[in-house]
Amino acid sequence: MPFYYQVCINGQDRCGSVETDLRESRGALRYADAEIPLEGDLRLTVCEERDSILPVTRCWLEVRNDGSSPATLSECCVGLAAPAMRGTLRYYSASWGKEFTPQALPIPERFSFGTLSGRSSEEYAPWLGLETDGANYGLALAWSGNWHGELTNRCGACYVALGLQHEGFATQIEPGDRFIGPQVYIALSETEPDEASRRLRRFFLAHGSALRLENMASLPVTYNTWWCYEDRFIGEEACLENAALAAQAGMSHFVLDAGWFGLPNAEVNWFGKRGNWDVENRVDFPSGLAKLGEAVNASGIAFGIWCEIEAIGAIANLNQQHPEWVARRDGQALGYLCMANPETRAWAFQVIDRLVTQYGARWIKLDFNVSPGLGCNEPGHTHGREDGLYRHVAGYYALLDAIREKYPGVVLENCASGGMRTDLGMLAHAHFAYMSDHDYVDNHFQCFWGAASFLPAGLCYQFTQSECISDHNRLFNPITEEIDPSTLNFFLRASLLSTCGFSYRLANWKPEWRVKLLEAVAFFQSISRKYIWQGEMVRLTGQALRDGGGDRWQAYQYMAGDDTGYVFVFRLTGGAPSRTLRLKGLTPGALYDITFADCPYRLTRTGQRLMEEGIPFDSLPEWGSEIVKIAPGR
Repeated sequence: MPFYYQVCINGQDRCGSVETDLRESRGALRYADAEIPLEGDLRLTVCEERDSILPVTRCWLEVRNDGSSPATLSECCVGLAAPAMRGTLRYYSASWGKEFTPQALPIPERFSFGTLSGRSSEEYAPWLGLETDGANYGLALAWSGNWHGELTNRCGACYVALGLQHEGFATQIEPGDRFIGPQVYIALSETEPDEASRRLRRFFLAHGSALRLENMASLPVTYNTWWCYEDRFIGEEACLENAALAAQAGMSHFVLDAGWFGLPNAEVNWFGKRGNWDVENRVDFPSGLAKLGEAVNASGIAFGIWCEIEAIGAIANLNQQHPEWVARRDGQALGYLCMANPETRAWAFQVIDRLVTQYGARWIKLDFNVSPGLGCNEPGHTHGREDGLYRHVAGYYALLDAIREKYPGVVLENCASGGMRTDLGMLAHAHFAYMSDHDYVDNHFQCFWGAASFLPAGLCYQFTQSECISDHNRLFNPITEEIDPSTLNFFLRASLLSTCGFSYRLANWKPEWRVKLLEAVAFFQSISRKYIWQGEMVRLTGQALRDGGGDRWQAYQYMAGDDTGYVFVFRLTGGAPSRTLRLKGLTPGALYDITFADCPYRLTRTGQRLMEEGIPFDSLPEWGSEIVKIAPGR
């Protein structure tokens, strides 16, 4: 595959296409590179790792300085070189509560996008798709800070490159050093666009993901305190009560969100106290967090805790204790601690270490409610004036790696005001990515469908229709006396498409609702490792949209290597009364038994018929659902 590169070194722009040469095999990976001489003693290398089977590759740039004076790098992008394309360019815009909003246009002569907010998916998701008659490509950038993407499609060629944002970025490469740029994943499909996404997800799971399930029977299922208590009503009693009920429902982790730290202050909420991680809220947690963690763990569910380790609130003691750690731009504090500094990282590691060793935390929810912009340029910090954000992100990655190395059994959740830092770079260092703060049904499906363009289903972490005491999710409490079994099933089943969590005041649930929750959790745990995590997922419908638009039916098919699988089917508000869903990826001549969770109806059909004629659904109400089991026929 020809690659395209764009760099700017010492003010000189360089770009071009190049083919790499095979260097060595690394298990299932084949490593290749191509070296391009630059001026003087500078060397640019285009590096590639490709799968031995899948038509997927990841590439990156390395710049080596063999000279005697520093070199300045201010752009570093790599991607695809191909013949000129006609077809459709697809990408996603994003903002808080509006993650994965689809955008499409005919492939233009020129297109550029990216983010300057400081968080990788706050303006656009770091992914794009190219759909043509002959080939379909998916490209995803593995980076969690500012980035830039550019497409040029003219004069018989198409060049696409993703990488470090050229505005506000420049870094020094000292003599004898080398700079390694972010990785770009490129997947190809000759059949359909979704196949490129499937291949990209499979490649990342095999070669990039931080998540390993060797010691886990299933993906986790969590309870989180935030939506139904926030920091206003959470306390020791509510935690112990809900932890016990969540354990009875079979959940694996209980996560205490914000509100546990800092002295109670009616004038300042959790946001202003961030950084005071050594100050426990003994008013709401009189026994202390160590006793709480011990009690939760003893109840049969693992204790977890929220921590925004990068951020610093206005009244945090660190502002006075270590002002040199605070990220600043032109003297103005940016609201976070500069992780480029090894001392800051050492302090952050000690905080997380205490949460694990003293509080017994087995799940750390790491949030980041800050938009750093171009990042820190404070003189005297361990970075230059224009690479502070880059060094911060790299330092944060190093922190996550250190935590994972010391505590391989502790789960690290990536959250950033919901889904504002969702990218493959973060998921190479943390385990799961929280999709969105807004978890009402339509938003849930929009985010999951969009994220599946490059994120494996098992790495997506979502709630569906939480009980909410703010206006984020439109409903105060969706589980009420008036709820019918079909709607309750809908909420529970929608949660099971990925790693899932729940946030309800479970003590208020009727016994029959808890039975349904127990059944849903048990079902997820029975299938999650084989199908959600290790299986192949395909989208059978288009993307639903949060405003009631898009495809009002949602269906996702999960298949294992033994030709068994499940299809989750949902009819949203406004969906047509009937829908025929055509399955994918079956063996045409093989027989399959099709059974349904909610009715005794059973089908035996060939794979070809199921793919060509499909399965009709004509009895689901709005907010109705069905689970279809696929098994080899007898």
